[in-house]
Amino acid sequence: MKIVTPEFEALFVHYPLYSQQGKADQLVIAVLRDPAGFPNWYLIEYNAESKTAFGYLERKHRFVSGYFSLIELEFGEQPDGNGIEQDPFFEPMSLSHIGSLVEGGSYV
Repeated sequence: MKIVTPEFEALFVHYPLYSQQGKADQLVIAVLRDPAGFPNWYLIEYNAESKTAFGYLERKHRFVSGYFSLIELEFGEQPDGNGIEQDPFFEPMSLSHIGSLVEGGSYV
C-alpha cells in the first residue's frame, strides 16, 4: 500500500528531521496503522529524500522512539493484501496528549 504520497509529504513541509528535537512536547503529524492491529507509528518528522521518518512506535502501551523507513513499511504487505496505512482521520496533536489517550502509555 502506498504511504508516501504528495499529500503525505506536504504534511511534513515544516517538520523535517531534527526540527522538533529537544522540544518538551513534540507534535505528532501523522499516524500509520497496521489494519491487523498493533503496532502504530506516530510520526514527528520526515525526510522526503530518504523517505525516513522519526517518531514513536507503540506496542502494548509502550512507546519506543526511532527512525522508520517508509519504503520498508510500504513493502510490508500482509498475506491478505493489506499493508500499513496512514490514518486519514488523524489530526496533529501533542505526543503527551496521545500518551494520555493510551491507557498507561509510557515513553522510552
